[in-house]
Amino acid sequence: MRSSGTGSTLLNSWGGFSDYHVEDASFVSLDNLSLGYNFNLTESSGFRNIRVYLTCNNLFYITGYKGADPNPRYVDNARYMGTYNNPLVPGVDRRNTWFRTRSVSFGVTLGF
Repeated sequence: MRSSGTGSTLLNSWGGFSDYHVEDASFVSLDNLSLGYNFNLTESSGFRNIRVYLTCNNLFYITGYKGADPNPRYVDNARYMGTYNNPLVPGVDRRNTWFRTRSVSFGVTLGF
């Protein structure tokens, strides 16, 4: 259903889904990065080897999406028209959708 004044898509008269708030959620991301380096040492150093590593999760997103998370939601516990099995519900940004956490871990492993 379209607005006669603006031509934009409106919600149905029964309050169901429409494409008014649908937007392109295509994205490119670096979800996980792990780097490590092994130092092989001589016996006289006291260590057999030393390993240093860096692990990063959710480093960046490149997207034009305006919501919190462009990743599709395949499950959602929102009740819609008396049922929890609605094929239209996955992908809807709810008020409880949070930004994904970015984490960086650094470590050292010593071999004796």
